[in-house]
Amino acid sequence: MYITIANVLLAQEVTEVNHASNNLIWISITVTSILITIVCFVTYMRTKKQLKNLKREFKTYRNRSHNQKQKQDHLIRENEDLKKKLETVEKHVKEEANKPQENSNTGKPKEVDTPLYPDEKPNVVEFKQISKEKIYLPSPFEELRFSVEDSKKERNETSLYVIELDSEENSGAIKILEDANFKVALNSPKKYLELVCIAENAHDIKANGIVNCKPGKVILEAQDWVVTDKIHIKYV
Repeated sequence: MYITIANVLLAQEVTEVNHASNNLIWISITVTSILITIVCFVTYMRTKKQLKNLKREFKTYRNRSHNQKQKQDHLIRENEDLKKKLETVEKHVKEEANKPQENSNTGKPKEVDTPLYPDEKPNVVEFKQISKEKIYLPSPFEELRFSVEDSKKERNETSLYVIELDSEENSGAIKILEDANFKVALNSPKKYLELVCIAENAHDIKANGIVNCKPGKVILEAQDWVVTDKIHIKYV
């Protein structure tokens, strides 16, 4: 009888041990599954962010290539126009050079050309410098980006930056408006300045102004002005 009771107790202990082992196995599997899910999610988010950055870089490269092609085509057209003008001038020079030779061959005295309108003054062509169109901007809304909706053709109280557009008007040089009110920007440089600027010196709470050291560059992408080269500034 004692042997039977001992066997029963032993069987119960074995069952409890097996049950505990099964619980440990399920807990281990659950924890491992959670860890794998977390790792997969983190990997997915990193990959998604990298893909977004690659798409943005590709879009920027495509826009740059398009702008370069437009400039190249414009230069080619100008070169062709200059060639045509040069050929016209050379032809006119040759015709003028042959006139005295024709007079000497015929033995006739050289005739002096007189203007049809002696009182008429020669036309003077004045070349005026074409001023570049400017776009004024407030603070950027995120890293390297200004919203087109915030851009203005006329300066106002919120203007902090100015873009001097190129001939294609989809890119240009950007710089700080040195005479703007930078009281708020100097108190919050990360929001107003550091997103699109590189400071040549350390930020000083006693600074009361900003000067340009080197202009930056921007291009138009959809509804944003994107800074491709940051502005170099100095706190004064």
